[in-house]
Amino acid sequence: MKKLFFLFLFFFACVYLDNVNQPTSVGPNQQFTITLTGTFDGTTFYSNQAWFAIMLPTGFIIDSIRYNTANGLNELITQITDTVGKWANYAFPPDPYMGWFGFETQSYNQSSGSTYEATFYLQTTASVVPGNYLVDYRTGDRYYNTLEDDSILDQPIEVTTNGINENRSLEKELISVQPNPFKTSLNIRCKKNGLVNIFNSLGKLVRSLQINQSGNWDGRNSKGQKVTPGTYFIRGNDSQVNATFLN
Repeated sequence: MKKLFFLFLFFFACVYLDNVNQPTSVGPNQQFTITLTGTFDGTTFYSNQAWFAIMLPTGFIIDSIRYNTANGLNELITQITDTVGKWANYAFPPDPYMGWFGFETQSYNQSSGSTYEATFYLQTTASVVPGNYLVDYRTGDRYYNTLEDDSILDQPIEVTTNGINENRSLEKELISVQPNPFKTSLNIRCKKNGLVNIFNSLGKLVRSLQINQSGNWDGRNSKGQKVTPGTYFIRGNDSQVNATFLN
């Protein structure tokens, strides 16, 4: 009986739930694609129109979207639909280090149960913050920007440090730190005066410092609390270095 129950759940998941195909990790200045698949529910006036909302880390760029239906219809979506993104940001949990992007397709003559596929063509920038993120996907086919509450949630993606040389000297780098690792104080040196932001391994901002060529970070966050041991990303002067805080 249990086997039959689990087989039913598996069949239900395969037929009715949206699916996503995305890479597990990406690096700076890297092009990649994410594919979403789903079905039209056919319950409302605009049942043949699809909506997509994706929450991506800062530094991700969506070049375009190729949208396809089961009967061969396709569309190249190049414009972001602000209303869908705003609706998603209002209706679903926001994140200060992530951004909602919304899209809609044109109307197609599709019946309930018809499938669709959307391939997102993306690229990371050189300033993307390394770390582990949970990317949220919301899909729908309903009028007035309504998105499904039970769409794809929290797909993990890791932004790696590929392509970043952390051992270049200060003559070539615009920012450097020492000692590394550190226990009590980290000296930050910059070629130009400016704001330095410190992020944890999840890409969350923990501290901002105004550095005049040289300054120190005491391992505390903006509330004056000691941060947990681990790797932190020091960004400033359009450059980035890693520093390890020890307990």
